[in-house]
Amino acid sequence: MLYAYGTGMTGQNPFANDEEVEITADIDSATHTSFYVNGQKAFTAITGMSYLPSEIQTFGTIQQPFKTRGYKPYDPGTNSITIGVGSRFNLGNGYSMTVQEDFVWGEGYGNGSKADDERCNMIIGGLNTLIHFADQQYFSSMTDPYTDYILDFLASQGVDTSREFVINGTHCELVNGKISEVGNDYVVPSSIQQKAVKRYKESMSQLLNGGTWYRWS
Repeated sequence: MLYAYGTGMTGQNPFANDEEVEITADIDSATHTSFYVNGQKAFTAITGMSYLPSEIQTFGTIQQPFKTRGYKPYDPGTNSITIGVGSRFNLGNGYSMTVQEDFVWGEGYGNGSKADDERCNMIIGGLNTLIHFADQQYFSSMTDPYTDYILDFLASQGVDTSREFVINGTHCELVNGKISEVGNDYVVPSSIQQKAVKRYKESMSQLLNGGTWYRWS
């Protein structure tokens, strides 16, 4: 924290007036620590995780098979829907799309105007990124270019995106108009991040139990 303030990373410097400053910290979890200056919260530091090559492969490859198979219609009780391989949707005006093994296939091009074809393309691209994201294979930012089309599509299926909603078991929400995974402040999908956190906890526990300590200077 002292380094962050001293280098101007926080945009402020409480030590500039050469006055006494009280710094405290709360360990919120294994990876999150909140820092306070004179009782006022300054920021929360998040510990970076290390990922195995096999884990990076699961979310670092653009073209990969979907995990989810089949389709379960909207459940209003859980505000959830399941969309996977084999799911088929009629988009109207002769357009349709089918979820294949690793991509979404569109049909009906040329039935409408050029604008209709482009809209179909965006819906297909949006569904492709949404499924990969919900299957814990993509960063949430991959859905950003298609957000409006994804939201329109989900609304047509009955999903209420004004509150927490569930796609393929992944709990989602809109944050600043963008689709995000609930409670995940890492870029990496939570299923992968949680494995890394578990290894981190085990490593730190071994250091503590072994009486090994590190001093930062």
